[in-house]
Amino acid sequence: MNWGKGIVIALAAFISFIMYMVIQMYQKNVDLVEKDFYEQGVNIDSRIQATENALEYANEFVLNQTAESVQIIFPSSFDMKNAKGIIHFYRPENASLDRKYEIQFSGNYQEVKKSELTVGNFILKYDFSIGEKEYYFEKKIFVKK
Repeated sequence: MNWGKGIVIALAAFISFIMYMVIQMYQKNVDLVEKDFYEQGVNIDSRIQATENALEYANEFVLNQTAESVQIIFPSSFDMKNAKGIIHFYRPENASLDRKYEIQFSGNYQEVKKSELTVGNFILKYDFSIGEKEYYFEKKIFVKK
């Protein structure tokens, strides 16, 4: 084998590798973390304050899983009758599996049916207000069936 054939084979292998990588890149699903990330970046100061407000209650946010549901228990010191906000089950690897729920309490907890969720890792994002005070907290959860 002479140099010419070796160079042509090496070049063909390199081009094949690059084409394979380009095809793989276009087949990969790339989701943004949030669709309104610019707005959230502008309002980061209020998010930081809400996170600081929730930190003192961090150990009081409890998650229980039953066979049929996930129970999200809020601190008993909160007046949940005046609470407004969203509980977001955020799935990092697939945005189509995310679920958002308006806060609707039975006492100081809320239940989410497991039939509405898929098995796997979620980041549970609590984003709510009680009166004028904002709260934001995140907790990791593995939803089991």
